[in-house]
Amino acid sequence: MATRLVVGLNLSRSSIIPSELGQISSLNYLNLASSNISRKVPSSFWNLSKLTYLDISFNNLYGHLSSTFRDLRLLSMIDFSGYQLSDEVSLSIVNVTKLKRLLLPTNSFTGQIMSSIGKLRQVNDLDVSDNNFDGDIPSLLFMMPCLISLWLHNYKFTRSPHLDIHNGSSSPLKFLSLRENLLNGPIPKWITNNLSGTLEL
Repeated sequence: MATRLVVGLNLSRSSIIPSELGQISSLNYLNLASSNISRKVPSSFWNLSKLTYLDISFNNLYGHLSSTFRDLRLLSMIDFSGYQLSDEVSLSIVNVTKLKRLLLPTNSFTGQIMSSIGKLRQVNDLDVSDNNFDGDIPSLLFMMPCLISLWLHNYKFTRSPHLDIHNGSSSPLKFLSLRENLLNGPIPKWITNNLSGTLEL
């Protein structure tokens, strides 16, 4: 009998993490969203080096996450929405260079958005809304070469980034959300000149 490899698991709303999960080395798709899981993250969970899709949003997992993504370099989609995560997690995320979709809304990140996130060259969708960031918006976010949608709403931002944009140097943005901030003054011309879609203020 031929051996079948498990390449995907959809355990959304299942309320359980199988103890053998970290041993499924062939896994490349894992969805644990809204599973009401409240336990320490098993260390073997981060051995799934072939994962390309990871959604563990809206759970109550806890544990040491500062080096979480060290061995998960093939990920193209990460959804960590709805936790109480700190900026240590984003430090490890920036090493996952194949990312196309990064969703980190509704967490407890504080201080300024890390400029190193802007070094993720393949990201199409970036959502870091509903956190506790403040200060200036890093200009590097608007120079990510593949970025199409960017959510930055519900912060304490007071100034839009100043960019000296030349032809071809800005992101190909089609959606930008800056609503529920403390921004004031006119909309910068680089936004109106380079955004080809929707602007939320």
